[in-house]
This record gives sequence, C-alpha cells and structure tokens, in this order.
Amino acid sequence: MKLTCNNITVDFSGLRALNKVSLSVETKEILGLIGPNGSGKTTLLNVLGGQLKSNEGSVKKDNLDITTMPPRLRVKNGLARSFQIVRTFESLSVFDNVKSASLTTSKSNVEKNNYCNEIISYIGLNKIKNELANTLNYGDRRRLEIARAMATSPDFLLLDEPAAGMNDNESEILLNTLNVIPKKFNVGILIIDHDMSLIMKLCHRLHVLESGETIAEGSIDSVKKHPDVIKAYLGKDF
Repeated sequence: MKLTCNNITVDFSGLRALNKVSLSVETKEILGLIGPNGSGKTTLLNVLGGQLKSNEGSVKKDNLDITTMPPRLRVKNGLARSFQIVRTFESLSVFDNVKSASLTTSKSNVEKNNYCNEIISYIGLNKIKNELANTLNYGDRRRLEIARAMATSPDFLLLDEPAAGMNDNESEILLNTLNVIPKKFNVGILIIDHDMSLIMKLCHRLHVLESGETIAEGSIDSVKKHPDVIKAYLGKDF
C-alpha cells in the first residue's frame, strides 16, 4: 500500500509555500521529511491530512484519489496524524482519550477496548491509563497523541514534530516506540522533526524541502552527502 502526492503546489496570498512537490511512502516504511524552518514541511503534512487544500496537484492512497476528501474521511480511509501542538481531551482519562479516537473504526466495542489497551500498553502508558490527560507530563502527553492517532487503525501515520520539547531520555523512548510500529501494526510513517539524531536513527529514507521545493530525496547516506542539503540545512560537519 502506498500514500502518494504529486506536484503539490500551495500559494498563500501570492507567496508560494510549496512548488510541485511529489513524494510517496509505503506501509512498513518510515520516511523523514526535513528542511529549515519555513521550508513547507507542515504545509505539506496539512495537504496530506486534508487540513489544507492545495492549489495544484493530487493526493492518492493506492488508486483512491483523496485530494478533495475532508480530514474525517481520510481518517476513515486509513490516514491519521499528530500535530505540533498536543490536542487531547483534558478532562478525560488516557484510556478514554484513546477510546474516543477508536470510534472512527468499525470494530465492535469489545474489539475497540482490546485494541486501545494494546496500543496504550505498547506506547508505554499502561500505568497511567486511568489518569486524566491534564495531569500528564509533557512526554506522556506527546505519546498519548500518538496513541490516539494509532487508535484509528491507520495505514499511514503523519507525525509533525513528535519529539519537540522532549529531553534526550524521552526522545530515546519515542525512537524505540516508533521504530517498531511499521512492522507491528503494518503502518507507514511520514515524520517531521528537527531532532536529527532521532531522524537519522529512525528513518529508512529522507525527503528534503527548501523554500517549498524538493532539493533531495533518497537514503540517509545519500541525503547526508548531498551538497544542497549540507548548504541549506545539515551543515558541513554533520
């Protein structure tokens, strides 16, 4: 299964935020989307997730054209995402937060409960699953949002800076969690993050944006050595 976007172009009041960007990610694959601030990374994720309409281009999941599909239908068709700002139901418990996201699926109530418990345990929130979301520390809130996205039974998971604000230990826990998701749950991951240590250890491929355009894509080693990427983002000593 493959999630693909072709020639995505987005203009904001005359400013071109994305210029004919194309990429694809397959299930069981982790693709890193990197680039300087303002390069268009979150804009592209918003187009893929349906939060933003592109001026040109298309988005497909295999042969299904989802270009004009609203976010709620994209979720039903196997796309889930997290956001830079954590969005949880503060007055609900960890379990109920995750359970609420599972309501988008066609599973029976028993199946939903079992699946949510499996996700909560895997994400490492089992000991606090009855705690209210507004009592959690920052790292746990970040992981809760990923658990909520996973509860929708996605084929593809779009993650916007999941390690933002985490300390080294929290980032390492997140790395180990995300690393196993593709094979364990048969999910493809597209991830944006400025934690280059996490990105380089986690991702199978990289796609690099600069000023709304693709400047490189490919394996970790090939992208690290690409002169345009070194100049625009990584630096000579990376």
